[in-house]
Amino acid sequence: MRNLSLTISTKATMANNQNCHMAAGQAGVAPVQPMAVPPNSESEENMNIPDTLTLSCNENVIEFLRSEKTATLTFSQGRYIFKVKKLAEKRPDECQITKENKDGSIVAHVPVSWIKISPPKEMNFTEEQLKERTERLAVSRLK
Repeated sequence: MRNLSLTISTKATMANNQNCHMAAGQAGVAPVQPMAVPPNSESEENMNIPDTLTLSCNENVIEFLRSEKTATLTFSQGRYIFKVKKLAEKRPDECQITKENKDGSIVAHVPVSWIKISPPKEMNFTEEQLKERTERLAVSRLK
């Protein structure tokens, strides 16, 4: 069963990568070759995997090379798609959506300098602060 899930994941990734890299090639970026099925795994033809498994995309991917100034983003999650679309409207010179797929996912190019990893803020409130915040929230909900 382990090989089956690996191959399904690889097949979905290959389909997604082909879409992404075709779009990247159209944008003037050299396309990267899709991944091959790992050695020693069952071949896809022998497994009879339905194509419907590749239609649903759940991946969110950020790809960039150390030497490049542009990153390629692939998002299937709505909140990121919305954010990238807004950035593309506001800053079209820096953020270009190169492909909108049938499943709603998008492929875009942004500057690498926009990418950062930051954990959520830790909020340690005292009992008094929590009480004040709760009261303010209750008042704002009544308006």
